[in-house]
Amino acid sequence: MLMIALALAAVLQTPEVVDGVIVSPRWAATAPPEALIPVGTEWPGRADAELLCSVLADGGLRDCQVEHSYPQGDERVTAHAVHLSQFFRLQPRLANGRSVAGLKVRLSLRWES
Repeated sequence: MLMIALALAAVLQTPEVVDGVIVSPRWAATAPPEALIPVGTEWPGRADAELLCSVLADGGLRDCQVEHSYPQGDERVTAHAVHLSQFFRLQPRLANGRSVAGLKVRLSLRWES
């Protein structure tokens, strides 16, 4: 009976890491509002980008690669998304106590006017 309860508890828990990627990031810091839209740049009405980044021991992000963006191929969106990644930091440990160092995380950004 105890084995069934333990197995059920394990199945019902949401995994924090799948294939080396943090799926439930706990952000310690995000980009400040004034940095979200680049000043002096014509910006699309709707834009989004998804980055895959490596995570440092202190929760900082590095080596961010754009996996998807809209409008597709718009250098303004991709360059600004990579620029914004410098402001994001994860909590240095997952909820289970594991270090985030060496893992990856997806950073999804969306702009709508």
